[in-house]
Amino acid sequence: MIGFVISLKQEVTHIWPQFNQPKIHRVNGFELVVFNVLQQPAVLIYSGVGKANAASASQTLINHFNVSTIVNLGSCGAVNGNIQPISLFLPHTVTYYDVDVVAFGYAKNQIPHCPAYYGINSKLLDLVETTLKGYGLALHTGKLATGEVFINQANVNKYIQPQEQISAVDMEACAIAQICHKNDVKFCTIKIVSDTIHNTTMTNQQQWQDTISKVSEFNTKILVDIANLLVYHKI
Repeated sequence: MIGFVISLKQEVTHIWPQFNQPKIHRVNGFELVVFNVLQQPAVLIYSGVGKANAASASQTLINHFNVSTIVNLGSCGAVNGNIQPISLFLPHTVTYYDVDVVAFGYAKNQIPHCPAYYGINSKLLDLVETTLKGYGLALHTGKLATGEVFINQANVNKYIQPQEQISAVDMEACAIAQICHKNDVKFCTIKIVSDTIHNTTMTNQQQWQDTISKVSEFNTKILVDIANLLVYHKI
């Protein structure tokens, strides 16, 4: 069974008319929707923002729905100046940017007794990348870093160093990857770039809402396409 983790409902609106008879569940304080894809069940969970929410939501999918693959959809902020808003970002690696236990011999941003970074399942990555290339948007790959500090030009050098080669940041993906790693569940994350640390055009609430509306439009298409793709290929 495939599970999808999305932090906020507004990141994937108008999705349920795409599927027959979706059923809403509530487990561990989370809202989930079970739906059918090619006559097979799939499940989406709204995690809420942040690492703890994302980790808990992912473990809920694993414990209660026995998912074998988790796909995280959502938005991210670009750190790389070559990546513009409303482009696609498909990470090949995820890590944290706000962890520091270097004093105990761990790498920067490494959780003790866990990997310093998490790679994406290669077969999953190849299938998803092929699909996303048909969307007519710029498609970027690279390293995504997760943390709970809003990164901007004023603080980026405090958390992210050029040699780390981090292209974009979010608040959930690496926590989901960590839970998947512990449970031997395949993981992939697909992001729409909502803003960049170099972009100063989103100066009011209306501009932000317009951007989130576009993010939601593409996330909805991505969810439908990727759900069908992974069920068809029995991922």
